Amino acid sequence: MDRFAPPRSRVDEIRLARGLSSADLARQAGIEPSTLHKIVSGSRGLSERFADPLAKAQGVQRETLFARIGTPISWLDEPGRTAASPTRSREPPSEDERSRDVPVYGTAEAGADGAFQLNNGEAIDWASRPSRLTGMQGVFAIYTEGDSMVPWRHPGELVFVHLHRDPAPGCHVIAEIWEREKGQPPRAFLKKLVRRTATRVELEQYNPRKVIAFEKERVRRLYRVIEWAEVLGV
Repeated sequence: MDRFAPPRSRVDEIRLARGLSSADLARQAGIEPSTLHKIVSGSRGLSERFADPLAKAQGVQRETLFARIGTPISWLDEPGRTAASPTRSREPPSEDERSRDVPVYGTAEAGADGAFQLNNGEAIDWASRPSRLTGMQGVFAIYTEGDSMVPWRHPGELVFVHLHRDPAPGCHVIAEIWEREKGQPPRAFLKKLVRRTATRVELEQYNPRKVIAFEKERVRRLYRVIEWAEVLGV
């Protein structure tokens, strides 16, 4: 689980000490999971806007969030909390925690073209596995941010994806596209697959509605999204 990985920032260090997953912390602080990931990873500084809700959610003094990694954590005085048992990670894991085995590999951000980078091999979070996906191999997830795929998916939603199922036209997909400049990591797109021809792949986004085409040789991989109807068994 991610709570046993080394901390990447002060916020991450306190989260791990509290035994919280990234998803739990984001929910309790009222912050988008993708925004929390940027703060934790250091790609975005901790601003005044997010300091108070993160401090409250983690049960620490506000100033504690801005200290260096390794600085003793100043817990708030809470009934029943002691220095010897500051975190719920000392308690037996709940059933929900035990089922958190789906790696979250990225955040789909809606920019000019809705591109993001798929974090291959290193999870930024772990998601609970829906019962319909029990035993299914090759499942991962991403968070959405922005509105390029509204109303199909809204900001902050979790999207489950299958590594090995080949998508057909009409399926929603994660498309990994090689950059034209050699040596650059591929960009990823959360879109709808329109068609594949001998020379190119066409993807559709919803907001604003448009079709984006890529040369076939630039397409590294297409991963099929597992729709909510499949996840819920509808």
